[in-house]
Amino acid sequence: MQRVCKFLHKVQLHAAHNKMTADNLSIVFAPNVLGSVRDSSDKAAAPSASSATMHSLVGMGQELHTVMRALIRDYREIFGDDGRDDS
Repeated sequence: MQRVCKFLHKVQLHAAHNKMTADNLSIVFAPNVLGSVRDSSDKAAAPSASSATMHSLVGMGQELHTVMRALIRDYREIFGDDGRDDS
């Protein structure tokens, strides 16, 4: 996750040219990088239970977005990166 966040941090540093701000990147990458919370019983769940699970995932979207945005924007502070390019 640290490498992905480092890369996305570098991308957002060029937002004036690529329009990919930390906010835009977090919308795209939060569901994939942070994943979603899934109950192991979802496969056998009744439709009403699946609907309830989907509703809770949609409700978590803003929280995932906020966390991912912070990981991208504040990468150096969070991961203690000294700015060296070791990739």
